[in-house]
Amino acid sequence: MGTNAYYLNQFISTTLATVGGIDDSQTTGIILTSVTGVETTKPGIVCLSYSDPIDTSKAEWVSYTSISVTNELQGVTRGAEGFSAKSHSNGVTIAFPISESHINNLNDALIIGGSATNLATGVIDDDTFATASATTLATSESIKNFVGNGWTPALETWTYASATRITVPSGATSKYQKGDKIKLTQTTVKYFYIVGVADTLLTITGGSSYTLTNATITNNYYSKVENPQGFPRTLAYPICTAFTSSQLTSTTDYIVPLNNEAIDTHNMHNTSTNNSRIVIPMDGVYLIIAQAFFAHQADGYRQLTILVNGSDSSFSTKKELQPSSFVTGRLQAVANISLTTNDYVEMKFTHNSASSIDLFTTLTRLSVSRIG
Repeated sequence: MGTNAYYLNQFISTTLATVGGIDDSQTTGIILTSVTGVETTKPGIVCLSYSDPIDTSKAEWVSYTSISVTNELQGVTRGAEGFSAKSHSNGVTIAFPISESHINNLNDALIIGGSATNLATGVIDDDTFATASATTLATSESIKNFVGNGWTPALETWTYASATRITVPSGATSKYQKGDKIKLTQTTVKYFYIVGVADTLLTITGGSSYTLTNATITNNYYSKVENPQGFPRTLAYPICTAFTSSQLTSTTDYIVPLNNEAIDTHNMHNTSTNNSRIVIPMDGVYLIIAQAFFAHQADGYRQLTILVNGSDSSFSTKKELQPSSFVTGRLQAVANISLTTNDYVEMKFTHNSASSIDLFTTLTRLSVSRIG
């Protein structure tokens, strides 16, 4: 518990104005003749029956918390500074000299955290600084752990808005920015990047490693440092590469079936049902690479197009072929496309050759990877 640091008035003296004086147990009715120059609202200490030098047989130190408008001491403690309580006659000198408590109580207050008004009530071991208290002081261990972990408590309420958005108090654009990292708890600890900020809304991504659910958010923090404690070095993102394991004979406008997979982290592809499609598992920006290897024929053109939901995207590549001795042709179409959950991607091989064209196994493939 903290100790009051007494306010030191410039040396002032007055007299006791209590008719009949006071006895050695009285804590009320101690009235001063004048309080001119005294800080009456602050705690202090006075010497009753003051003289210079002090006569210890007569003098007594008395502490108080304030002085009323009628010049009466409030919150009185008798017999301070090791002096015994005594009776004092009306009219004795009362003075405000410096005492040992002016120094010692200030020292005690500084030891527990610098509170000069008895506000410091103890310490708390809180490594995350999640506790907001005006009267408890953090331990040095807590401060060391907090400063060292890279996380700053948000100290505000966050609520679920959608799987990729968090509602926050107004003013978010002055506190957060794209690229900040956040940590929160929904039963378990989850980590996300901020990818967009509006006044009351954070747009986030946890890759496929973490998913925001429609549940209470607690223990919420943000970080602007490169590597805050616990944040994963990488967040997993969906990726799928599907290919054909048997030689295909292409018609002039051919959506390529893909009956095998090199990788599929999120069940994005089925090797038998609608096997030309790679289905998007979550909103985001995806890198799409379509590639076709085919037998050479010297006539016409060959074109490879990325399809989104069955429609041509603006991403394709085209090659005009001339008579040549080479036996294999190659086309590749590459795009970054913003997609939403359940969109699907395919690739279409088009040509105007007079005869069908063989597409080669393994090398003819479609790859879809979330990048943001």
